[in-house]
Amino acid sequence: MCHNARTMWLPVLAVLGMVACGDASQREQTSEPSLDLPVLLIGVDGLEWDVLLPLLHQGRLPALARLMKSGVYGRLETFSPTLSPVIWTSVATGKVPRKHGILHMITPSGPAGSLRLYDSRDRRTKALWNIFSDAGRTVHVIGWWLTFPTEKVRGSMVAQTNTELQVDTVAAARRALGVWKGGLVRGQAGQVHPSRLQHRVMEIVDEVVAELPRSQAEIFGEAPSPRSPLESELVENSLWALRADQIYFSVATKLLAPGDEFDLLMLYFGGTDVVSHRFWRYLHPEQFKHPPSAREIQEFSGVIPRYYERVDLFLGKLMAHLARDANVFVVSDHGMQATNRAQVFRPDLPAEAANSGGHDDPLPGVLIAAGKQLRRSSGELPRTASALPVLGNVLDLAPTILLLKGLPIGRDMDGRVLEEVLVDGFLEAHSPTYIDTHDTAAWRKARAIEPMQPDILTDRERALAQAADSWMALNNVAWTLATCPDASIRDGERAVVLAERASRIMQDGDSEFLDTLAAAYAEAGRFPEAVTTITQAAQIAADAGQREGIVRFEQRRE
Repeated sequence: MCHNARTMWLPVLAVLGMVACGDASQREQTSEPSLDLPVLLIGVDGLEWDVLLPLLHQGRLPALARLMKSGVYGRLETFSPTLSPVIWTSVATGKVPRKHGILHMITPSGPAGSLRLYDSRDRRTKALWNIFSDAGRTVHVIGWWLTFPTEKVRGSMVAQTNTELQVDTVAAARRALGVWKGGLVRGQAGQVHPSRLQHRVMEIVDEVVAELPRSQAEIFGEAPSPRSPLESELVENSLWALRADQIYFSVATKLLAPGDEFDLLMLYFGGTDVVSHRFWRYLHPEQFKHPPSAREIQEFSGVIPRYYERVDLFLGKLMAHLARDANVFVVSDHGMQATNRAQVFRPDLPAEAANSGGHDDPLPGVLIAAGKQLRRSSGELPRTASALPVLGNVLDLAPTILLLKGLPIGRDMDGRVLEEVLVDGFLEAHSPTYIDTHDTAAWRKARAIEPMQPDILTDRERALAQAADSWMALNNVAWTLATCPDASIRDGERAVVLAERASRIMQDGDSEFLDTLAAAYAEAGRFPEAVTTITQAAQIAADAGQREGIVRFEQRRE
């Protein structure tokens, strides 16, 4: 049995008043920090420090500025592949993908090897909402990845509904492309728990849709001249994320009333990632060989900053509405950087081929945490992300939140308690308690889960059999065959054949695919070719400004 082994080859300002986090010195003198404070875990997909920091210095993100002034902030390490369902499930479980069972966007299904989207039933371990519910705690989960169909929780759950309606085409699904972040779909069961809330939730959807043209104009502006087909499609292909984020925010503030008591609220926003993929080159034209025109820059350079401002507005209103005394965590699953830097972005280029922002490298994400039980950062707000400390890993959120609420941490969790963010004296007053696992036999039986780990190679072989010319399927199998810790699984020669095919499809222009090819050459004993290939990958990463990739590939070569 072989599991993912890629790691083996290898945020002053005028602010809104909304979170009464208290003076840091007072917090650090507290001898018995309370476990009664609610926790807000706000996931903001693809939030990038090098976009946040200039906006913070300009005073454009007052809610986040307030949190940072009262709390602690820094970089949050992540892992590859930087796929939303994979990482956000790790955030919710504290476990690596091979344990929680969500390995990609899609999974083989049925004897014929057909493909389908992962859903909540594929998760093989309890998430925070299960653990809190089992302990009699109230939890609300809104818009989180892989919550469709909803689960029974002590509180409420509004799913991010991923069905075939969120996949552009069958071919796109086979390549794991074109999978939209889910919204809510009228007439679809299993989207809201308890089900009696579904009618009100769909009323909120209608209210949001009615306001969507205004929201669209606020983010994307009014077209001063006819837009090219590509520009129009980039905007159109971002509206679903704007719609979803507005729905999730509205659900949180309209279904939950001020004064409502709860222990944990988990809320997800995905539009920051979506607009960053599509509009990065307009924000940073200097990073591209063929930059946008002056007209294009004037029209679209503000899209990403305005979306960051929109999420900041959501955060400020949410915290003022629900939780003035909460411990608040704002988290991103990864950062963002330029991609396709040498591409000519023709006006007729299909939108799916026109991404200019990406996260092929496991770029560190964002962690901002504030509350009476959390530390306060010292010093001036830096100008660059590289000056920020690394506070932890995406796997560390779940254990830390369990500790803050006095719940036991599973010894089978891969994350650790983020001691760096806790106020002095907290651990002395509330030592962590542990349990072997929260995954009881009864729970596993109810979900029909076998006590085994997923076989990644088998899944990837099935995906390749279904889509023999898929560059992603070819690359995934080749990587596994080249790097699997189990020597009986490795097959260097076959890995070379598959990796060479994938690289030809990508026209040798993707550093990650060349990384796989180099690993395959090395496993096959073709070391000069491995060195040449990894050198080429390092050069592509350098040309693209992929800092982490440069370091990783140089380490490979050495």
